[in-house]
Amino acid sequence: MFALQASDVGSNPIDSTKPSPMHFIHLILQKGLSLVVRNNGIFILYLDKNSFLKNLRILWKHNSFYYKAFMDGWACHFPEHGITPFQLNYLLLNTLQNQRIIIRQNLEQHESGLVLADSITALYKGGDWVEREMWDMLGIFFFGHPDLRRILTDYGFEGFPLRKDFPVNGYFELRFNYLKGGLVYQPVKLTQEFRLFSFKSPWV
Repeated sequence: MFALQASDVGSNPIDSTKPSPMHFIHLILQKGLSLVVRNNGIFILYLDKNSFLKNLRILWKHNSFYYKAFMDGWACHFPEHGITPFQLNYLLLNTLQNQRIIIRQNLEQHESGLVLADSITALYKGGDWVEREMWDMLGIFFFGHPDLRRILTDYGFEGFPLRKDFPVNGYFELRFNYLKGGLVYQPVKLTQEFRLFSFKSPWV
C-alpha cells in the first residue's frame, strides 16, 4: 500500500478551506491502485486492468472526486518494458475544483500481437474517437467500444504505424495510376534518381 503526504497532495486551488480530492484517494481506491505519482502538479494514478473500470466509475460518481470531464487520451509503446510494453493514459478533469489527474494503465501484448483494454465510452463519450485512434495507430483493442474502426489510415491498411516495430517507410504505398484510372497499392520503393549538376550550387 502506498502513502500520500499532506504536503505533496496540497489543498483545493479554488477553495483552500476544502481538502483536495487526492486526500481521499488512498481511502477509497484501495484495490487496483498500485502507485500515485505527482508530475508538474498533476497526479498520475496507476490502475491495474482488473479494477480499472470500477475505480474509474468511482472517480466519476463519488462526491470526493467528481472527475466527470474527459480531456484527452493517448497511448505509448515501450518495447523495453517487457511483458507490459504498452501504456494507456486518460486525462480527466474535476469540474468543481478545476483539478486534473492522469489515469494510467500498463497493458500486456499477447503472442498474436493484440493488446486488449476496456473502453471508457460508457462513462466518457468523448473517449470514442480517441480510442479509435489508439486502435488504428497502436492496435489496442477496446472491449465495449460501440464503433471500433480505423479512423486515420485508409481502408485495407496493414499494421499499426505508431508501434516501434513498424518500419518507418511502411509496407505499401498508395498512388494514382493513370493507366488503370484509379488508386493502386504497391510495395514501397524508395529510389534516388541519378542527378548531375553542372553548376556549383544545386539550389540556385
